[in-house]
Amino acid sequence: MKNKLYSLLLVASTLSLRAAEPPANPPSPQLLAALNSVPAPAKPTPLPALSPNEAERVFTAGEFSLDLFGTYHDARPDLLAGSLKGGDYGAGIAANYFFHKNAGLQLDSTVADVENIAGGLFDHTSLSLLVRYPLGQIAPYAIAGAGRDWNEHSFTTHTGAGLEWRFTKHLGAIGEARWTFGTQDQPDTLQFRAGLRYTF
Repeated sequence: MKNKLYSLLLVASTLSLRAAEPPANPPSPQLLAALNSVPAPAKPTPLPALSPNEAERVFTAGEFSLDLFGTYHDARPDLLAGSLKGGDYGAGIAANYFFHKNAGLQLDSTVADVENIAGGLFDHTSLSLLVRYPLGQIAPYAIAGAGRDWNEHSFTTHTGAGLEWRFTKHLGAIGEARWTFGTQDQPDTLQFRAGLRYTF
């Protein structure tokens, strides 16, 4: 029995001495210093979410902007009963000034059909009131105003709705549907607009 105890104690002491021995090839001080100097990987920074006050930053009072847009114009007496095919493609420019974050004025001029420009460079000029409701980087808006048809030498009124989407604080896209009420000799017309808006 004593021999077995002596054997077990001898094996245990041998194992403990081997565990305490340093490794055959310990790392050099230079390698240890280099490993200690490596910074911990930085945590990725999350993309900033739109704050509740994002509308305050993107859409502000005192804005002046210019629009360049294309139009699709349909002017037929059976507009509501028929399809929208067969209209004319036009173009236009507009200047906007928002005296309030939610309200502004627009002066625009359009040519209804770029393939059949009659008379001057623009067929129709109008002045409108814009009322918008900013929601982050987009702003739906309503529009109403009056204008002058230079080809028919008559005054017109219109109303409509649209959406502005700001890519940046200065550049955005617009889309709009506008209904123009006809005079006694002219039918009502529907016009779609799509283009770019640059805000100064």
